[in-house]
Amino acid sequence: MSFLKIPKNGVSDIAKRMQDELGLFQEIVEHAVSAIVVTNMDGQIVYVNQGFCKQTGYSFEEVRGKNPSILQSGLTHRDVFRELWETLLNNEMWHGNFVNRRKDGELFWEEATIFPVKNNKNESKFYVAIKKNISDIRTLESQLNNEKMLLHAAVNNLQDIFFTFSPTKQILRWNTAANKNLGYTDEEIKIMQPSDYIYKDDLFIYEESLKRLKDREQDKVILRLLHKDGEILPVEFHTSVIKDQNGQVIAFTGTGRDISDKIAVKQERERLFEVAQDLIGIMTMDGTILELNPSWKEILGWDNTELVDKTFLDFIHPNDVLKTKDAMAALQKGKKITGLVNRYLCKDGSYKWLSWNSTPYLQNNIVYAFARDITNEQELQAQLLHTQKMEAIGTLAGGIAHDFNNILGAIVGYAQLIKLYPDAEKNDTYIEQVLIGAERAKELVAQILAFSRKQEFNLDQLKISSLVKEVVKLIKGSVPGNIKIEYNISDMDGIILGDFTQIHQVMMNIVTNAVQAIKSETGTISISLEKCDIKKNNNNLKIPVADGQYVKITIVDSGSGIPENVLNKIFDPFFTTKEKGTGLGLSVVDGIVKNHGGHVLVRSEKEVGSTFELYFPRHNTTCEEKSKPETAIIKGNAKIMIVDDEPSILDISKRILSSAGHSVLTYQNAVDALEFFRDNPDKVDVVISDLMMPDLKGSDLLKVVKKMNESVVVALMTGFNEAEEMEKMRGLGINEIINKPFTAQELTKTIANLTMK
Repeated sequence: MSFLKIPKNGVSDIAKRMQDELGLFQEIVEHAVSAIVVTNMDGQIVYVNQGFCKQTGYSFEEVRGKNPSILQSGLTHRDVFRELWETLLNNEMWHGNFVNRRKDGELFWEEATIFPVKNNKNESKFYVAIKKNISDIRTLESQLNNEKMLLHAAVNNLQDIFFTFSPTKQILRWNTAANKNLGYTDEEIKIMQPSDYIYKDDLFIYEESLKRLKDREQDKVILRLLHKDGEILPVEFHTSVIKDQNGQVIAFTGTGRDISDKIAVKQERERLFEVAQDLIGIMTMDGTILELNPSWKEILGWDNTELVDKTFLDFIHPNDVLKTKDAMAALQKGKKITGLVNRYLCKDGSYKWLSWNSTPYLQNNIVYAFARDITNEQELQAQLLHTQKMEAIGTLAGGIAHDFNNILGAIVGYAQLIKLYPDAEKNDTYIEQVLIGAERAKELVAQILAFSRKQEFNLDQLKISSLVKEVVKLIKGSVPGNIKIEYNISDMDGIILGDFTQIHQVMMNIVTNAVQAIKSETGTISISLEKCDIKKNNNNLKIPVADGQYVKITIVDSGSGIPENVLNKIFDPFFTTKEKGTGLGLSVVDGIVKNHGGHVLVRSEKEVGSTFELYFPRHNTTCEEKSKPETAIIKGNAKIMIVDDEPSILDISKRILSSAGHSVLTYQNAVDALEFFRDNPDKVDVVISDLMMPDLKGSDLLKVVKKMNESVVVALMTGFNEAEEMEKMRGLGINEIINKPFTAQELTKTIANLTMK
């Protein structure tokens, strides 16, 4: 800064002191953080300090004699420079901002103070500029402005009402939703007090919420606000408190949502809850009943108070508990349940069939359950099932008769050999063959009865390989000789939760159709069983079932195939291409499989054949194997009376029981048997009667016997196998049911069981 130096010649002490002070001043200026620029009156730079060099990237030598305009970026508005020179020419100080450019091209913001320096004649000789880089500040200001604009836009775009108000309850900020929902202008809202826009009865709620916010960060209240036109608006507010660093409240904020529609929906839901004809229940995830609609009283007979706080499962039919538990486990995982069918206990002790759709709400630990009474539909379906079963048996009757004739042929033939040659050495072998034939006939009859009888839908744990093998055994004996049965059934551990008779029927229906498709030509029916896993992301067949493990039964025939134009109709009720068909067969198949949580997949090609794939969900449990039949004859010494109108049954029963040590009386006539018992009630321990007697029904005979002597144990013999009817008999006091035909081992074991009672 040579222009500030003072000549040394003739320097007085005062001058020397001034020189020292100027040197100090020069040192301060040189090392100042701010950029300092000095120009002459022509605008040429005569001095810059180190702060300038650091801020701009230029050295003093590079800018000496040049105009400060070398820093201009072209982004500073011309009005700034115009104002700058007007101020300086008036010998005044100017303060403002520039957008300048460094030597390396980088832009930066400068805050500058520029003023003229005068001599002792009050003439301007130099301009001094003190400048500061404010880029960081401008960036921060820009960010803050942007955030402010974004926040303002976000708040105004809210559909909810937004307020910020002071500790004195003066409204500070609001959004356009507040104007829209309440009908007030900005000027009106600005001066409003709480009593101007809050319903008078809710002011206390408002005050209490503010008090709570002093001790907590957030609160939630429902307030009724007053619209400008007088309408009352229910609003749910979520409020929070803003405090300074000392913990002093400086403001409250709140967002409020109009819940008029929500309240209307709730009221409508409550109305529907009361008037709905279907059952509606609210329960916990573990099945505790919380609330029920009036239909529970109308349909099941239960008052709300009789079931609330009880466990849902306690009222489910025992045979339906397993699948209901599985459904509840799925609900606890957040899955919806649709079409669950089970039986629910009525107040009068009967059961109603219900179809359930349930939705879980895990966050609230509750389930909304909706049920429709389908008792009439189930009874009608049972009748249709039975009709269709009879149709299937009729179709296979020729094959069944053929199998029976083969069995009877062997029995008659071996029996004649025994009669012709009573002392032959091979008689033991012949007798064994007679017994084998009789056992085959017994099994065939049992299968036909099991298939044809009416019964309720009962789920049980079934070993699927054993079930399929039994069906194959019946099919092999009933299809015509021109059809070959092939099968591949491994003894796998797959367990399903199913109804034995219904799955039996499904397979018989499909095989019946296959037989009819093959007609009189030579053909093949193949049956196989395998496990499979189905996952939605790897379900190439697009089977509409839940993810999990399944068993697949595949039935393939070499018949005429199903035309493509009817393939998508084959499961429709009453759809048939047969002249005398009912159209129930495949509709029944589809319904049964779906009731088991499975699916039927069909592929068919004209003149090549059809493939049916039956998918059933596997059940994660083990199935107890049936115990082997008894082989030993159990001895005893009971006094037994047997009543049957069939002499051969009386004879064989007496011989078996007598050989086991019992004393046996036999009667062909129920009246004669009753007369003997009336005179000798203490001479009989056990009474066994056939069910179907010509003069007096066996069950009626045994009831009279029990009235005469309660200590006598009674058993009923029958060739029928109606499970429901037999359960009724047990309920009437019948101690045991003996199914015909029976073996010596089975009969003596039954007597042993009876005499132990």
